[in-house]
Amino acid sequence: MRNKNNKRGIFYFPARISIFLIFVLGGFFVFTRSVKAADVNADTTWIKENSPYIIQNSVTVASGVTLTINQGVIVKFALGSSLVVNGKLYANGKSNDKIIFTSIKDDNAGGDTNGDGAGSAPSHGDWNQIIITSAADVNINQAEIKYGGGSGSMIKIATGPPYYVSPDQWNKAVIVNSLISFSKTYGIYDNGWQTVISKNTITGNKLYGIWMAPNYKNEISYNNIHDNGTVIIYNKPGWPPAYSYNGGGIMFTRSGSKLFIHYNNFFNNVLGFVNTTGAQVNIANNYWGSLLGPIVCSGYCVGVNGRDSISLVEGTAIYEPFLTDACAPEPEPEEPDPVIIVPGIMGSWNVSGEWQLDPILHTYDNLWEALKLAGYEENKTLFAFPYQWRLSNSYTAVLLQEEIRKIKEDICECDKVDIVAHSMGGLVARSYIQSNDYQNDVDQLIFLGTPHQGSTRAYLAWEGGEFGVKPIDKIQQRIFTVEADFNGYGSVFKYVRGLPMQSIQEMLPIYDYL
Repeated sequence: MRNKNNKRGIFYFPARISIFLIFVLGGFFVFTRSVKAADVNADTTWIKENSPYIIQNSVTVASGVTLTINQGVIVKFALGSSLVVNGKLYANGKSNDKIIFTSIKDDNAGGDTNGDGAGSAPSHGDWNQIIITSAADVNINQAEIKYGGGSGSMIKIATGPPYYVSPDQWNKAVIVNSLISFSKTYGIYDNGWQTVISKNTITGNKLYGIWMAPNYKNEISYNNIHDNGTVIIYNKPGWPPAYSYNGGGIMFTRSGSKLFIHYNNFFNNVLGFVNTTGAQVNIANNYWGSLLGPIVCSGYCVGVNGRDSISLVEGTAIYEPFLTDACAPEPEPEEPDPVIIVPGIMGSWNVSGEWQLDPILHTYDNLWEALKLAGYEENKTLFAFPYQWRLSNSYTAVLLQEEIRKIKEDICECDKVDIVAHSMGGLVARSYIQSNDYQNDVDQLIFLGTPHQGSTRAYLAWEGGEFGVKPIDKIQQRIFTVEADFNGYGSVFKYVRGLPMQSIQEMLPIYDYL
């Protein structure tokens, strides 16, 4: 979990740890230019390097199984195909590296996947649906979903299980910060129990951007919902043109018990908001494309010059107060810098040729787990830097600089990291930051018990091969004794001086202490 491939170590603790790695390869077959997706029956991750993933017919994520789609992944659907989620789907892109769900004809995403050159172009309804079934758990963030809706809505959030089951069995769907566009029918059909549709752009769908038939708790907020619906013109010789107005922003057909439909921008839809529930719906604090507010009527009425309408076919609406200017959500909080834990002396051990973060006393396990609970992810935003602590801190600082460079360039594509440094690890971090080679790439440095002016315990070890009288001191004494014997030194004093352990020498106090 926390291994590093730093094989610099010269002296090893005489322990043998067997590690079994199980790689689960499933859910796809590899082709030369793409990956053909198959049913997902075990936890699976789709990665950017294998893009585009091709869905030929219908791919199903089984119940109890998680499909994780990494940032930058492109998923292309063949004609008439769907993705059915019975388990969990976590698709989290970034603003500069979105996940794309699109038509196999879309050469702008992942190139000419169907190999026909300019012979085809994507259009509304090329593929069918992403279906979120009754007990699914779906989170889609920073994605583009387009050219679906060939049969039914492009995203279908199905009705949940019976209302009397436990709420933890209700389906959950979160769709945020995404583009929902160019569906032949509805962008989203919301029949779910717990749905959040927020901070999206929902546009260019031929019928409604969202068709709502909610069951319980649904939030529609901070979306830009515009240019949805279709105007059909009928021309008959000798007759004036006839018009048919179909679709628009939101069609509301059933009222859930906990609704939040506020702070959206409706504009330039054929029909803005249509209520057919027979009930009253609260849609105050939305923007309707004009400082005058919405056009409101009984029956169906269309918007004019970008100003959207509220069509009260059956039921009423509370739409005042309305917003007189377009609203925008608060900026997303900045993603945290990656964190590197730099352990102290004896906080790293070489096990089978690789350095690990204290597998003996487990000093850092609680810190590691606390950072994970705070939202940091292993090998994405959370890293350990175990090292050969017997060597000079100046040498280790060079290795730390290289580790920071790899994380910045190869993993997070970021400019800075944060460091949490314990004990002597703080001296390693200081040695890098105060050197001429510092790259201004540490944002925050947190010291935990760092002996900035040296440690009297280093004097005991350097001058006498002793560690103290506390129980932890005796454990360390025993470890050093075994190491000294194992490496042929005979005593801890000869081991510390003969190696020499430069790190201990560098921690001798710079103040009077005798």
